[in-house]
Amino acid sequence: MPSSNKTNSTAIRVLEVLKLLDTGMLRQNDILANLSDNNKIDCELRKEALYKYFNTFKLLGINVIKKNKILSLEKSPITINLSQEEIEGLSFIMEYAEKIFVGQAKDEIQKLINNICRCTKNCTPEELKNHLSKKDIQNFTSPKNYDPNLLNQFRLLCKERQKISFTYINHDLNEKQKFEIEPDEVIITPVGSILKGYNPQLAETQRFYIDAIEDLVQLPTMSKHKNVKSSVTFMLKGRLSHSYELKHGERLTQKGKDYIVVTNSEEDKETLTRRLLRYGKDCEIIYPKIFRKRVLSNLEKILKNYN
Repeated sequence: MPSSNKTNSTAIRVLEVLKLLDTGMLRQNDILANLSDNNKIDCELRKEALYKYFNTFKLLGINVIKKNKILSLEKSPITINLSQEEIEGLSFIMEYAEKIFVGQAKDEIQKLINNICRCTKNCTPEELKNHLSKKDIQNFTSPKNYDPNLLNQFRLLCKERQKISFTYINHDLNEKQKFEIEPDEVIITPVGSILKGYNPQLAETQRFYIDAIEDLVQLPTMSKHKNVKSSVTFMLKGRLSHSYELKHGERLTQKGKDYIVVTNSEEDKETLTRRLLRYGKDCEIIYPKIFRKRVLSNLEKILKNYN
C-alpha cells in the first residue's frame, strides 16, 4: 500500500494538471514547467506520468485533445446550462466581433467564446453561428464611420506605446487643434470610433473621434505611465444640489444647506465640459483655473458661432 503522503502528493499533481488544462491551451513542456515551479508539489513530474493522468481523465469522461502539439480539454470538468437569453447574448457578441474586429482582437474574442462554450452543456460555437436568424443578421449594422483597417492601425499605435501628434477637427468649436498624446485605447461606439489617450501637457485623459483626426505622425518618444490625473472641482446649487447623483470617479468634498462641491478625477474633460454646461447657472467650476478659463473660452467660441 502506498503511504498517505505519497497518495496525497499524487492527487495534488493530478488536480494541478487538470486545472492547468482547464485554464488554457498549453504545450506539454509548459505543463511540466508550471508543475515544477508549483510549491504544492514535492517531486518532479515525468512525461510518462503525465500521459497516465490523461488516461485516467479519459476513464472519467474528460477527454484531452492534442492538436499541433497543443493540449486542451474537449469539455470543462464542470459544465453549466446556459439560458436562452445568455445564448442569444453570446451569439450577438460573436456576430458583432466578426463584423467590427480584425487580427488579434478578433482572435481573442473567438478564443473567449470557445472557452465559454467548452464550459457549457447546451452550446457550441457552431450552434452560436446558426442561432442568429437571417433577419437579425440583415438588421445588424456596424457603428458609424467604421473602418476596420483604420481602427487596426490605431490599435497598433496604442500597442507600440509611442507618442503621436495630429491635427483634430473640433466640430463643436468649428476649428482645427494640434495635439500630442500618448495613445491608450480604441473605443467603438454607435456614434463613432474613438481614440482615448493621455495628454501629458494637460495631465488628463482625452477622447478624440478617429474620423476627425488628420496629419497623424508617430513620434520617437515612448509613452510614460499615466499616474498623474488632474481633477476638476465644481459647485452645484439650488435644487440640483439635492437631486444630483455622483458619477464614477466623483466624490463629495463639501455640502451646505443649498449647495454641494464635487471633485471629478476620471471623466474625459471634453465630455465633462459638455455635461457641466447643461447645468447652466446652477453650476460653477471652481478649480483648476486653467480648466475654468478653457471652458469659458470654448463657451465664447460656441456662442460666436451662433451669432
